[in-house]
Amino acid sequence: ATPTAQALANVFKNVPVVFGGITDPLEAGLVPSYDPNDGNVGGVSDKNPVYEQVELFAQLSGAKTIGIVFTSGEANGVQLRDMVADSCAKLGLGFVEAGVSNSAEVKSAILSIAKRIDGLYIGTDNTVVSAIASLSEVCSQYGIPFFTADPTSAEGLEFFMVWGFDYYKHGRKTGEAVYQVLTGQKSAGQLGTIFTTDPKDFELWFNLDVAKKLGITI
Repeated sequence: ATPTAQALANVFKNVPVVFGGITDPLEAGLVPSYDPNDGNVGGVSDKNPVYEQVELFAQLSGAKTIGIVFTSGEANGVQLRDMVADSCAKLGLGFVEAGVSNSAEVKSAILSIAKRIDGLYIGTDNTVVSAIASLSEVCSQYGIPFFTADPTSAEGLEFFMVWGFDYYKHGRKTGEAVYQVLTGQKSAGQLGTIFTTDPKDFELWFNLDVAKKLGITI
């Protein structure tokens, strides 16, 4: 995760640091560029196709105003917020945000915007995802279609739509990158930032029971 990778990169200057699950390592200050470089840090990004996610979510749910709960003190969370806001602007959708500093604030954050949105987008924001059950609960209570980009945490929740990485496959890609460093094929910097674009590495789920409750036909 982003804060962990930042802490390790600040401490280890000679031991290679290979990250996984970082949305934007450049924005987080982990790498000087996405390209292979002479640095000591490299790895695999889990940057999602946010525009396409928001576009399909809005089309299927009929949502005109998309909300997001994000961690205001984490680079990953802020980056996701900006990407969703930009996507909504390009698609002509309304956008409402609620920032949190820890997981205990997540439920109050969604309650503060629930009456102003008709769709909730949650990305791979670690702090928010750790309290994702409370988001599911409030969305169910208010009849809000709920999208999450983290399939790993969606099981058992009242989500409408999930589209994101298979994190087991993402972990294997990160392991392959580590292997290249351990066997001397590349330095961590020479890995650059590896972006995943193969559809086979994503999962797309719909909860048809929730869709029926919302009056939505997939």
